[in-house]
Amino acid sequence: EGFLMMGVHGLRTLFARRNLRAYMLNAVTISSVTFFAFWFYQPVTLRAGLGVTHLGFVAAGFNLFSTLLLANVALLEKVLGIRRLLLHSALLPAAMFVALGFVHRLEFAVPALFILVGCKSVRMPILNDFINRHVESENRATVISSMSLLERSVTFVLYPVVGRLADASVDYALWLLGGLCAAFALGTRISDRHLRETGNSAGGEAILPKRGAE
Repeated sequence: EGFLMMGVHGLRTLFARRNLRAYMLNAVTISSVTFFAFWFYQPVTLRAGLGVTHLGFVAAGFNLFSTLLLANVALLEKVLGIRRLLLHSALLPAAMFVALGFVHRLEFAVPALFILVGCKSVRMPILNDFINRHVESENRATVISSMSLLERSVTFVLYPVVGRLADASVDYALWLLGGLCAAFALGTRISDRHLRETGNSAGGEAILPKRGAE
């Protein structure tokens, strides 16, 4: 009962605050859909002609690429601005999912998958930092856990649907994921109003703490 009540309390906190709700819905839905890049990278690259022995190098490359992006998140925020960075990192995966359903060439599939994984990775520190800054310390762990629970619930619902489609055609599943990602990207996008309400700059002021700052 204690665990259940903690989860309910965290979800109530998220949905009760308009600014938190916007960020939460954006984070949870896009992260759930882009997760399937890790599900499909093997069948997508294998059908494009990649040897099984090279799959490990692709997976290792995902980690290296994500690390490089995470090390430069502040620069990306400065160049694009928070709103555009979050929007583009949601729309790009949608485009890549759809394109992977049409283009089966290896020279396209591998970069497209790297873009998918990179977009998923680069969003998390921005959204997590927002939660850390705008949720009281006594509620922070509960709220973050509730977000994780909600994300896994969305993924749980998508698993059988995507799996059934993939059994018929991998392309069908990719197109569905692309459509969902685009719908979530536009339907939960962070607006200038959300940024003003939370005191963040829409034009490009980074919300991540500067290096060396406390």
